[in-house]
Amino acid sequence: MKTDLSFRECFKYVNSSVKKGETGKVFVITGERGHGKTELVSLLEDSARESGFLVFTTIANPGREVIRFSAFNNILDKITGKVAYRDPPTISAEFERLLSSDNRYFLAFENIHNMTQQGYDLFYYIMRLVPGTRSVLVATIGYQDTSQFWQEDFLSTLFGAEDVFGISIETITVEDFEFLLDARGYRLPEDFVKDLYRMTSDISLLKYSLMYYEETGLIGKDKMVNDALYRFITLPPTMESFFNNIVNGLSPNGSMILAMLVLSGRSMQVGMLESVLEIADLELRESLKRLCDSGILEFDGNSVEIGSPQFYYVYVQHRKDSGYGDLLNRLSVTGKMDSLPILTRLNLLVETGQIDQLGSILVEKGSSLPKTLSNPESLLDILKKTEPRLKEPAARKISRMLECQCYYDMGYFDQARECYENGNFADIDPIGPRINLARIYLNEGMKDRASEILNTLSSTQSLPVGEQAKVQNALASLYLAEHEFDKANITVEKTLKLAQESGLRDELAAANYSKASYLVDAGKYSEARKFMEACLQISREIGLKQYEVRCLNSLAIMSDYGGDFETAISMYSEATRQSYILGDIRARGISIYNQMELYDIIGKQDITERYVGPQKNLLKIVHESRFAYRFYRFLARHYAESFQADKALAEIEEAIAVAAEMGDDEFLEIAKGSCAHYKVLSGKAITPEEEALFDKEFKIVDDFLPLYYNFSVLYFNSVGKKDRMAKCVDILKNMSSQIGDFYANLAHAISTESYALINNDLEGLETAMNWSRDLESDVVMPTVVLKALAFAYYVLKNDNEMAGKYFESIQSMLPKATQVYKVASTIIMVGACKRTGNSRFPIDMSVLTDPGLPPLFRRIIEAGYAQN
Repeated sequence: MKTDLSFRECFKYVNSSVKKGETGKVFVITGERGHGKTELVSLLEDSARESGFLVFTTIANPGREVIRFSAFNNILDKITGKVAYRDPPTISAEFERLLSSDNRYFLAFENIHNMTQQGYDLFYYIMRLVPGTRSVLVATIGYQDTSQFWQEDFLSTLFGAEDVFGISIETITVEDFEFLLDARGYRLPEDFVKDLYRMTSDISLLKYSLMYYEETGLIGKDKMVNDALYRFITLPPTMESFFNNIVNGLSPNGSMILAMLVLSGRSMQVGMLESVLEIADLELRESLKRLCDSGILEFDGNSVEIGSPQFYYVYVQHRKDSGYGDLLNRLSVTGKMDSLPILTRLNLLVETGQIDQLGSILVEKGSSLPKTLSNPESLLDILKKTEPRLKEPAARKISRMLECQCYYDMGYFDQARECYENGNFADIDPIGPRINLARIYLNEGMKDRASEILNTLSSTQSLPVGEQAKVQNALASLYLAEHEFDKANITVEKTLKLAQESGLRDELAAANYSKASYLVDAGKYSEARKFMEACLQISREIGLKQYEVRCLNSLAIMSDYGGDFETAISMYSEATRQSYILGDIRARGISIYNQMELYDIIGKQDITERYVGPQKNLLKIVHESRFAYRFYRFLARHYAESFQADKALAEIEEAIAVAAEMGDDEFLEIAKGSCAHYKVLSGKAITPEEEALFDKEFKIVDDFLPLYYNFSVLYFNSVGKKDRMAKCVDILKNMSSQIGDFYANLAHAISTESYALINNDLEGLETAMNWSRDLESDVVMPTVVLKALAFAYYVLKNDNEMAGKYFESIQSMLPKATQVYKVASTIIMVGACKRTGNSRFPIDMSVLTDPGLPPLFRRIIEAGYAQN
C-alpha cells in the first residue's frame, strides 16, 4: 500500500498508530531531499518515547557501507550496549532475537537509499520480521538517490509486500512549516514564518536557518523572535561555508573523532572511540562536548553520533584531508590500524591517499581477500577508486582480478565476463578466474567457449587434486547444459572422488551438488535427494551459505514435485530468507520463481502476479540464460491458462529468443512448440512443422513437459487426431514412470482418462481412476480436471451419489481455478450429463458461452463435448 500525504498528514498518520500502540507495523516514507523525512522521524521518536517504546534509530551513510553493515551494526550497538562488527547472518539472528522479545521497540532506519544491494536485502529481511511483533519499524528513502537498476527491484518488492505502509511526502507548504515550528515549541510571527518559507521552502534548510538565527541572537532561547533585531533579518550563509567554519575551528582531537565517526558509519560508542584513538577519557569527553555544543554531534552518555545529516553530507563531500591524516598517524603510532576490520583499513588508506600501502595489502592477501568478506560490493567500491592510482603492476593486476571476482560473487555476470576477458591472471591464479569465466559462458549459453576453457584445464597434468576437483565440477555443469547425461555422470563421479581425496569440504559439497543436479536433470529425483541432503549437511557444518541456499531450493523443488506442498513452501521461504541475509540475488530470484510456479498451480495466482514485476527487474541483474528461459516460459503458461493469449505469446517469444541465444536446440524446440500451443489458443494458424513439435519426444526430462503434452492431448482431441493423441498419452506414461513426479503422474492420469473417456472405454477409465486416486487434491488446480473425469465416469455409470460428491468438490475448486481448468472441467461434466440426459447437477454453463472462449475449446464443444 502506498499513498501521497503532506508532511503534517504523514506525521499524524504514523503517529496515530504509535499513540494507539498498534505494533507489528512497517512504515516506509519516501520523498525528495528537503521534504522533511529526517525531521519527521525525529518527531515520531519523541512521540514513541512518550508512548512507552524503546526508541533506537540509525542512518545509512553515503559511504555505501564501505566500512561494515554500519546502519544495522549501529542500531544493534545501541540496543545491546556492545560494539561489534557483525556479519549479515549474525545481524539477522540478533534482530530475530530482539524482535521476538516482549519489548516494544520503535526502530527507525533513515536514508536506506544509501545502502548497497546487500544492505537492501538485509533490510528487507529484517522488515519482514516485524509484522506480528510488539515493535514498529520506520524507514525513509530519498527518491532522488535511487538510480541503480537493482534498486528498482528492491522498491517494487518493498512496496508489494504485505503489511508495508508506503507514504510519499508531497511538496512542502507553509502550513507544514507552521506545523513543525509549533511542534518544536517555536512561537514566531506569521509574516516571519512566511519569510522563512519564501527563502527556503525546504525543511532541512529551515532547520539550518533556525540554527543560524539562534546563534546570531535573532531567535532567543525562549524560541521567540528578538523584536529589536527582527528588522535586520538577513539570509544565512550557505550551509557549506557555515559547517566548514566549524570544522576549521576543531582541535586535532576533534578532527580525529569526526573522521573516525564518518569512516565507521556515523556513530560509535564512546568506549570504542577511546580504545581505537587512545585519547584520554577527560580529553575525549571535552572534545565531544565542544562538538555537541556546535550542533554537529549528539551524545546520549554512551554513544556519540553525527546528528546533522546536512553537516554529514557537507563533510563527506568536502572532507578535510588533514583530519584523516591525523587519524591515520594516530592509528599507525598506536598500532591500532591492524585491529580495524580489513575494509575499514582499506577505506582509510584510500581516503588518506596511502595507495602504495593499500597495494601492499592487496598483494599480501591476493585472491583470498573476497573469501574473508561478507560484502563484495564494498570491496569493489574501494578497488574502483584505487586501481588507476596503483603504481606497482602486480598490485594493479591483483586489484583487477579482485574486481572480476567481486562482480562474479555479486551475480553481475555481464560485468564479470568483460572484466575476465580483458585480463590475464594466469600468473596469479591459473584456475579460479578461468573456471569463473567458463561458468559465466555456460550461464549465458556460450557452451563452445566454456568447453574450450574447461577441456584445456582438464588436460593440464600438473594441477593439485583440489584444483582438479574444481575443473571436473565445472565440466560436469557443461555436460548437463549440453544434455550429455552419460558424460555428466562419469564426470560427477570423478569430481566426488577428487573432492574426497583433496579433503576440501567445500569442493566435496560442490561435488555432491553437481551429482544431485545431474540426477535431477536425468529425472531421477529420489536418487538426487540423498546427494542434495549430503551437500546441505556439509554446507551447514562448514558455513557454506551459498550452497546451503542452493540445496534448500533444490530440496524444495523435489518436495514440490513429490506433492508435499507445505514442506516445499517452507523450504522455499527458508531459501528466500537466507538469500536476503546473504544478499544473494540469484538464489533469491530462483527461490521466488519456484514459489511463483507453485502458488500458480495451487490456485494463488494473486501471489504469483505480485512477483512478476520484481522478477523481471531482477532479470536485468541476474544475467543467467537458463533462469530467464524458465521464467519466460512459465509466465507464458501462466497467461495462457487465463486465456490471455497475446500476453502468453509475448512472453514465449522472449523464451524463444533466450533459447536461440543459448544455442540449446531442445529448449528452442520446446519454446517453439509452446508458442504454437498459444497460437492455437488465440485462433491463429500453425504450420505442419510447428504441429510436429506437439508430440515430439525430447531428450531432456523437463518439469514443464507434462503440461506441455497435456495441451497437445487437448489439441489433437480438438482436431480429431486420436493416433497422435494416443502417442502423447504414451509419452506421459513413460515420463511419469521414469521420474515419479507428482505433476508428471497427474498429467499422465488426466491424458489417460481423457483418452479413455473419448473412446468410451469406461473400463480403461475406471482402471486409470483407481491408480490415480492418490493424486486427487483440493489444492492443485489441474486436479479439478481429474475430478471432472471421475464425475463423468460416475454419471455415465448412473451412480449419482458418487457423482454428487465429486460435483461438490469441483464446485469448491472452480472459483479459484484459471480459465483453462474451468472450461476443461465444465466441458467434461456437461458432455457426460448431456450424453446421459442427467439434469440433476446445476452446472454453470457461462464459461462455455463466453465470447472470449478460444477457438480450440469451441471446436471441442462443437465436436460433442469431447465424447463421440
